[in-house]
Amino acid sequence: VRGFWMDSDAELRQLSRPRLPNFSWHSFRGRLSRPPLLWSLVGAVVLVAGCEDLAFSGQGLVSRPNVGRTSRQAEPWSATLPEDVQTVPPQDLPAGDGWSWLSSLQLALLTLSLVFGLCLGAAPAFAAKVDTEVAGFAEFAEKGGAMDVNPSCFVTSCGQQTKDCFTNSRCLKGTLCLSRCRGGQDCATQCFAEFGGKKLDAWLKCTVETEKCVSVPQQAGTVVNKFFETNIPKKLPNFNPSSLDGSWFKVRGFNPKYDCYKCQPNSFKCDPESKTTTADIKLRVPNLKSTGFMQNDIEERLRVLDESNRATFQAHGEIFGLSFDEEWYILAGDDDFKLVAYKGQNLQDIYEGAFIYSRTAEISPAVEVKARQAAEANGYAWTKFCVVDNSCPPQPATQANQEEAKLEWDDIPDLIEWFAPGTIPKKQFSGAY
Repeated sequence: VRGFWMDSDAELRQLSRPRLPNFSWHSFRGRLSRPPLLWSLVGAVVLVAGCEDLAFSGQGLVSRPNVGRTSRQAEPWSATLPEDVQTVPPQDLPAGDGWSWLSSLQLALLTLSLVFGLCLGAAPAFAAKVDTEVAGFAEFAEKGGAMDVNPSCFVTSCGQQTKDCFTNSRCLKGTLCLSRCRGGQDCATQCFAEFGGKKLDAWLKCTVETEKCVSVPQQAGTVVNKFFETNIPKKLPNFNPSSLDGSWFKVRGFNPKYDCYKCQPNSFKCDPESKTTTADIKLRVPNLKSTGFMQNDIEERLRVLDESNRATFQAHGEIFGLSFDEEWYILAGDDDFKLVAYKGQNLQDIYEGAFIYSRTAEISPAVEVKARQAAEANGYAWTKFCVVDNSCPPQPATQANQEEAKLEWDDIPDLIEWFAPGTIPKKQFSGAY
């Protein structure tokens, strides 16, 4: 399946992080006159200084009373940490690597203060303009564009999702990682592999797709329409959707960016009355910075199209919190294999490819002969197909629980870039994290 910001392990590169000394504060200083950034830095100082009101006691981490301070009325979302974070038993405090739990708390408070600072009286940060039509924000970023951001929207429209994400170190690291990618596909895929989860999905769904706090450029209708209306694969006539029922394995893939992930068992269930097919899609995104993988389980809804339509199915699904739409073309097949081509679009880009389904995890020699003949008859060179590894080994024990992530002070420029795109000089971002 092709989702949002996906790439194959063959395309992913080992990612490196520039450290704080590489961040050019000199070039950044001239932008401090921007009201949102001034508010953010003021709020940061106040909240980080407020950490001095926290102390360790025999009962764990407790908050000292703030004598002389008045309480403010509860708002839809605030920087106040939840009770389960304010009171932590000593045995639960992570340690090691010279990074104390209190320092992590200070950074969490700092990031939350940046959100508030950028929301107080701030107008949206307007994007750099790109005059030509684009197919998605990946192309938009390549042409030098920067997305529009409405900072207050993160609190007023997606307050709960922002709170849940920004008080969770793993989710917060995921947002910072994506900021550094600036639309880079392989970079963003690795961010999801290392830091992805339900909280990050929910935050992206709300802020990018539903409420559009981060306003990605509108895909040019002429570009998308032309993409779907030209070079249309020739579908198999009178295809019976029920023949897809049951379990299959993706064993060959044509597009290395989308089709070649390891461990891809798929299952289908057709409902003739509603003319829909439900697809249960599984795949693994490898972690290159650490070890192991991120397991992705995706449910797609395939609508069976009329014979007069150019495609066999119209597919819709969601991955990493964001939606994608595709046209599937069944090109050939029998009880042992199916040759499928597709064209799709998401907020990032338009894309296409093809793959082979087999009833077995490895395609048998006899079935391979039939699949190869069908592929070449439809214009696909067999040598360009990758072999999908469906051995599906278990997750390494060290990667079974990835709920925590280490926050560092050089994450701050990445956070600023989320809420005020273009504040950090572009040369400071290499497109890798």
